Amino acid sequence: MPEPAKVALAVATLSPLASVLVLGLRVLGHQRYPSESTASRVIGGGLVLSLLGSLATLGCFVGVLGEPVRGDVVFGDWLRLHDFHIPAVLLVDGVSVTISLFTATLTALVARFSRTYLHKEPGFVRFFVLLGLFATGIQLVALAGALELFFAGWELI
Repeated sequence: MPEPAKVALAVATLSPLASVLVLGLRVLGHQRYPSESTASRVIGGGLVLSLLGSLATLGCFVGVLGEPVRGDVVFGDWLRLHDFHIPAVLLVDGVSVTISLFTATLTALVARFSRTYLHKEPGFVRFFVLLGLFATGIQLVALAGALELFFAGWELI
């Protein structure tokens, strides 16, 4: 059984990206764009999952979900080329968990209010896809335990 901290960190970081991929595959599979409600629900769902993952990470940091977790949480290698490897490491400390929770809350709120504000705008779906990519990038920047992972998140932002 995986550790709660690993699951929480994976959900906090990857759920916005997963929602972007689901919406992107839906766009590629159909001849027309999805409706506004579909786009906002799919991306909003990923952002809410990211918020729940950040809350669970806070619970792991504080010790509510078992033994308190602090420091690096290693997922393995993100990329390996001969002797060069980029570790998939996320950092759990007071600053990173706070920033992760703050940004997850902020992006979920932006998605909620943008649904009403951008109604019937031509770039509605594009905005929500980019918001999901932004949320993924900001989570990577907040939780990155390796410089290369930090740069990857920064490039998504």
